[in-house]
Amino acid sequence: ATQQRVLGNDHQDTINTQENLAATLIKLGERDEPERLFRAALASRRRTMGSDDPETLLTLFHIAKLLDQWSRPDEAVPMYVEVLAGAARVFGPEHAHTQVVLSKLADDLGVQEAWKDFVVAYQGVLEQAERSFGADDPRTLSLLSTLAAVQADHGDRQAARATLQTLLERQTRSMPEPDEAIAATRSRLAELAAASD
Repeated sequence: ATQQRVLGNDHQDTINTQENLAATLIKLGERDEPERLFRAALASRRRTMGSDDPETLLTLFHIAKLLDQWSRPDEAVPMYVEVLAGAARVFGPEHAHTQVVLSKLADDLGVQEAWKDFVVAYQGVLEQAERSFGADDPRTLSLLSTLAAVQADHGDRQAARATLQTLLERQTRSMPEPDEAIAATRSRLAELAAASD
């Protein structure tokens, strides 16, 4: 409280103290006060650093992770989506931070209905990859492949087939035949076609 009065709510030391206190309270089994502290820290970070600052994204990720652990995925997923879009802009779509958030989102999709939010966020990551690396770059193709797998896992076979068709077109344009990746994509397309019959 003294630190807040002297330095102000938006001072970096105050924000860090709020987050450290929240983490300690969580270890002691508390929920309401840690969440309040983390949300206050997030609001301060947004005001002083902006929504795309890595520290802001990290705080948002911590809140989403806590809500997820506390069985509140409906609140966690939109936060994960926001972190995913921000991480893709700041770090790039293939960066480890972006992939961690992507993995958390994919896990949570089995728990509740956040499919449309996920697809919108993932499309943004793909577009960023296409701009940064090019449509035929292996990193972009890897993202397409992952999207097709998640679509298939969630029963959206039509979307998965369309994504795999796009992937195959780009692979055949950029890779020499025969190539294991091309063969694998053709095999996945055949499996989806057989499952649809």
